Amino acid sequence: MDFPKLAYVGGGISFTESNQMRPGLQQILMPSLTTVDGDFIVYGNRYLGELQAPNLQRVNGLFKVSENLYLNGLTLDKLETAAPGGIVISGSLWGGVSLASIQDVHPRFSIATISPGNCTEWEALREPGGPLTTTEEYNCQPNCKYFNYDGTCSEFK
Repeated sequence: MDFPKLAYVGGGISFTESNQMRPGLQQILMPSLTTVDGDFIVYGNRYLGELQAPNLQRVNGLFKVSENLYLNGLTLDKLETAAPGGIVISGSLWGGVSLASIQDVHPRFSIATISPGNCTEWEALREPGGPLTTTEEYNCQPNCKYFNYDGTCSEFK
């Protein structure tokens, strides 16, 4: 799905797949999106391989990208705020997750990946004065085999 001119969503936006046995959504492209005034959810899209929102700066709700098994990586280098709701990201994500501009995540920050990822970069953001300092619930779990609905790891490899 391509949304080349979508710049603002006045409520939540959700992409979910209910029938896992048929090929479904393979890409979501939102090159102009800057703000979502609500939740941004991409959940359970078994065949999703690409999610692009390179200009997304603010999610005034929960930002959740979870259980999209073919999604290799996630780059949201302009995302500054995900609150109130926070960030929940889980999946294979062998290519990593990049949130270079993140400033405010509240109340939750959770990343769980199948890949052997490294939590060091996220731990550094929890240092005093860092953007994750006020995050009430923090979770970083690499080497996950299965995920819970809430994006946490239910079983490790």
